[in-house]
Amino acid sequence: STAPRCADLSASNSRTETARLDRKLDCLRRIGLFGENTEGASITRAQTLDELHQAYQLVHDVYVETGFIDPEYSGTRLRMFEAKHDTATFVAKVGARVVGVLSIVPDSAELGLPSDRAFKEELDVMRKGGSLLCEATNQVLVPEFRKSAVSTELMRCAVAHMTVAGYDAVIATVSPSHNGFYELLRFREVGSLRSYSDKRHDPVIALC
Repeated sequence: STAPRCADLSASNSRTETARLDRKLDCLRRIGLFGENTEGASITRAQTLDELHQAYQLVHDVYVETGFIDPEYSGTRLRMFEAKHDTATFVAKVGARVVGVLSIVPDSAELGLPSDRAFKEELDVMRKGGSLLCEATNQVLVPEFRKSAVSTELMRCAVAHMTVAGYDAVIATVSPSHNGFYELLRFREVGSLRSYSDKRHDPVIALC
């Protein structure tokens, strides 16, 4: 006799959660996110050296400004992950100018994923379960495009790439303040709050 009441409660909680997310989505649409207006930017996978250089320079500048990383002499954020031939970097461009970036890094036995730095134990559990993983990283926008649909269009293109490539799950390590965006895309938490860096306090959570 308890099972039906438990099922009813679960269904009610699910409807409440869906309604909450729908209200949040409506609010973000009103300010420009999750809409269709990209403010004239077009989304493509970076193909040229200039596009890649602009992309990783923008990532560097935004991450330095927000305090995530220290400035690099090269003025770009270029790790081994960005140098992999199968890393897909998507860019939003207005004319020849890159205004937004999102990279998808594939998991590998040699390098793993960027999030292994803080969440290797959790990711290894997923690997042992047979999941083919990738990671969404380098997600940045110039300030004037942060209230446009560019961020969601970048993610939409990335999801299309991940689907074609056959990945089972995508990981994102983000500041808790950015969790709301990923929540609306149905990401779930797989790693609790901890510092991403051993040199500075950089609290992040891992999402999937």
